[in-house]
Amino acid sequence: MKRSISPTEKTSRGRPRTDRVVQHLTMTHELSAAIDAWIAQQPEPRPSRPEAIRRLLDTAFAAQRTPESLDQKIARTKRTIANNPLVGEPSAAQGMATLRRGLAETKLRSLKARKPAKGDAADGD
Repeated sequence: MKRSISPTEKTSRGRPRTDRVVQHLTMTHELSAAIDAWIAQQPEPRPSRPEAIRRLLDTAFAAQRTPESLDQKIARTKRTIANNPLVGEPSAAQGMATLRRGLAETKLRSLKARKPAKGDAADGD
């Protein structure tokens, strides 16, 4: 008799998902018990083991990410303004470019308002 197809090889009906990557991993009993203990400490509804692993990984990687500095935000916003010029024939795409540019200019003004002047003390005294 022919063997059945394993769950990871089965294809589902409909359009395939593109936002997820399936990962299989092997862990020690101690690590598994630690994850189960973390799950038990969570409020109801408690996450499933896969969701718990996702949350723990998110927390670990979030601690490693460096926040974007104010100067980086200003530079990114200026690039958005430069990439959405106010020229050309009126169209839906031009309307969206105008909207993005307007939003970016507003954000740039608010970011510049938060940035201390060059002569001011860094500690805000």
